Amino acid sequence: MGSATSSPASGRVAVGAQRLLAIALLALVWGACLLAPGYFIVFIIPMGFIALGGTYFAFRVLAAHVPERLRARSERYYTGLVPFTVRQVEARIESGCTALAAVCVLLAAGMCMIVAGLVFSVGLRSGDLFESAWALAPLAYACVFYGAAFMVAAAAVLALQQLSQAADADVAYRTLDRLGADAALMRSSVRAQVGVSFAVPAVMACLHCLFGFALIFVLSIMFASEGFVLFAAATVGLTLAILIAYYLATSSTCIRALTRPSARR
Repeated sequence: MGSATSSPASGRVAVGAQRLLAIALLALVWGACLLAPGYFIVFIIPMGFIALGGTYFAFRVLAAHVPERLRARSERYYTGLVPFTVRQVEARIESGCTALAAVCVLLAAGMCMIVAGLVFSVGLRSGDLFESAWALAPLAYACVFYGAAFMVAAAAVLALQQLSQAADADVAYRTLDRLGADAALMRSSVRAQVGVSFAVPAVMACLHCLFGFALIFVLSIMFASEGFVLFAAATVGLTLAILIAYYLATSSTCIRALTRPSARR
């Protein structure tokens, strides 16, 4: 009896500790970005690892709290395959939390690098410091190239992770089919699971970018660069387009793998 009651209590303590760590680490990174940009730029690599740790603990907290909130609404939770889908998403985030956090930081770094590269190359050519653009051009174009590479790599990692986890979920979907689950509900469940795995890192990456873009905006004002809003909007739009394309391809592949006739016998 004592062990049964201590387990939920210890779980709450662990989640509380993870919440505090997430807040502390993210506050350190975001605060340095806004309040001490010079130190942030000098220590940008350690800051990246701190952001990775804060994002990891934030995802762990989300994985613990969101399913509890959903289960509290029994009238919505116990409909269709919602319990199965929630449990599958919960297991995916718990097992792949480190990968999701790394993808999130890669996306944020890629977007910030692209915007910074455009601001200090194309943006300077239309501003008052045209001559400075030639000195910064090699570094700026390298930022654009590696930023784009980071974004594509992050999307590819997400896709490969989902395909790997889909293979692990094959037995669960066979069991659902034997129990008479509707094929349309199974396909919707797969789309929801893959969608959450793509959406959570994307949303968190955009939250990171709010602070990164703020720093780049301040620097663009200092260097009299133009076009920041256009560059930032285009970069975010490109990132979302890449993620949506990978999501559609990945969800389609997972659906074929998990609901194909041979897998449902």
